Amino acid sequence: MQGSMSSPQSFARASPAPKKLVIKGFKVKPKVSDTFVQDSLAQLERAVTSIHSIESVTDSLEELYKACEHLCIHNQGSVVYEMLLKVCSVRLDTIFKALKLRLCAIRKQSFENVELLKALDAAWQSHCRSQLMIRSIFLYLDRTYVIQTQGRKSIWDMGLDLFRSRFLESSRETDNKDGSDSFKTRTVNAILAIMELERTGHHVSTNLLKSVLQMFLDLSIYLTALEARVLAVTESFYVSEATLMLNEIGEGSMNGSAVASYLEHVERRIGEERLRCGAATGYLNAATRKGLVKIVEKILIEKHISLLLQRGFDNLIQDDKATDLGRMYSLFSKTSNGLTEMRKYFGDYIGKIGLSIVNDVARDPTMVTDLLVFKVKMEGLATGAFMANKEFSQAIRDAFEKFINKRHNKPAELIAKHVDALMKTGKGASSDSETEDILDQCLALFRFIHGKDVFEAFYKKDLAKRLLLGKSSSVDSEKSMLSKLKTECGAGFTSKLENMFKDIETSKDIVTSFRQSARLMEKLGPIDVYVNFLTSGMWPSYPVAPLTIPADVECFMFTQLFFIFSNSKTSWKGVKKFTKIST
Repeated sequence: MQGSMSSPQSFARASPAPKKLVIKGFKVKPKVSDTFVQDSLAQLERAVTSIHSIESVTDSLEELYKACEHLCIHNQGSVVYEMLLKVCSVRLDTIFKALKLRLCAIRKQSFENVELLKALDAAWQSHCRSQLMIRSIFLYLDRTYVIQTQGRKSIWDMGLDLFRSRFLESSRETDNKDGSDSFKTRTVNAILAIMELERTGHHVSTNLLKSVLQMFLDLSIYLTALEARVLAVTESFYVSEATLMLNEIGEGSMNGSAVASYLEHVERRIGEERLRCGAATGYLNAATRKGLVKIVEKILIEKHISLLLQRGFDNLIQDDKATDLGRMYSLFSKTSNGLTEMRKYFGDYIGKIGLSIVNDVARDPTMVTDLLVFKVKMEGLATGAFMANKEFSQAIRDAFEKFINKRHNKPAELIAKHVDALMKTGKGASSDSETEDILDQCLALFRFIHGKDVFEAFYKKDLAKRLLLGKSSSVDSEKSMLSKLKTECGAGFTSKLENMFKDIETSKDIVTSFRQSARLMEKLGPIDVYVNFLTSGMWPSYPVAPLTIPADVECFMFTQLFFIFSNSKTSWKGVKKFTKIST
């Protein structure tokens, strides 16, 4: 039992060696029928003819494919290609002859353009369907003979070349006695005529246009045969439209609403041209969009910038038409010099209105308030309608600096008075934060004035009164304004003003110390005297006024003054001067 067992190795050695399968060629090469080539070509030609005629093909696609393959294997590729070229060429000759005859029948009819495009589109669609089926039958020819032979185009490209050559033929239509243009020219004219109808609001078949223009793209003649004409006709259309619409604006008086309506129309036209070239919404190629939009911007805007600004810009600002001004800014930004002109008009408007406020003496009581309101409005336009353009903000600053200094020193005085009124009563401000905002606005006006020394003189005089009479509504606001002036003009500008605050604070400390003395207060009795100790040269100069003090009060006041001057380490000249004045 054990001796009968075998290992895998021994089993392999016992198995017979595998036999090799050798395939040998025929001893006698099979012969091809003498009529094979003619029969196969005739079979393929019948199939192509049936496809062109939209008839059923008697042979199966597999049989036709095999027939083409066998011909190519037997070096008959060139014969097959020439046969296919001839059949397709004859077919397209027949199609275009029929198209021309049809066009002659509908010439000068109201529907001529639409019928032309419909007939052409039907012929093109039929040609494309035929070529797709023909290519599937002759696929072996495409992949062998065409690839290996220089100068031969693929079956699809061959069909495009044949269609293109018939469409672009330059000969006149002999059937027309009036010698009309070539088929291509008539087609382009029909497309342009329908486009004009669509631009003027008429309902047209955009799907038809899209299909025909796709044919131009597939034939690679869109740029050479159509786009230049489209741009030229578009320019002519908008030149006429601009002339008609701008005549009303140019001949009439300044009318912001008319300009606003025109700008809205231009914006709508640009949107329409963009949609006209949209992949999903239009029929023109997307590459044409830039040229069309540029034409609209040039013809409707760039050539009429001065007229639009002259007739409507000021009115749009006066009527608070921020949306229309924003639309103007957006459209003008597309031109080469639009924003430059717009910024100039903006600065001129600010200068004109601002100067009328400054020079009107009757408006002096409200000048600063009016200027602040006007400035806020202009800055709102600059940051909103004018897209925070720094050049427009600079135009505001330049204009304010120019007109506010036309009236010598008066604006500086009124700004100081306005701050004084605000500090006294807090008028126009309901909170400290609102007071700070108003102070910042006043400081913005202060930056524009050249006579800052005039402002300093009036501000110093008013501040002295507020401090001496205790009329300041907020010490914090006073010091905040002082800090702002120091930041704006430097420490030298505010040094005396700061010393004035120090004098007031020192006086308070001294008077407080005096009143804390029970002995001195007992001598004063019911008399309440408050004395401010001021540093010479730091305060405004006032004319000397004689001071007559009742005798029963003089001794008590002298006691208090003695205490104040002695505590302030000041010489007795102050006491003597006071005594001299009182006598």
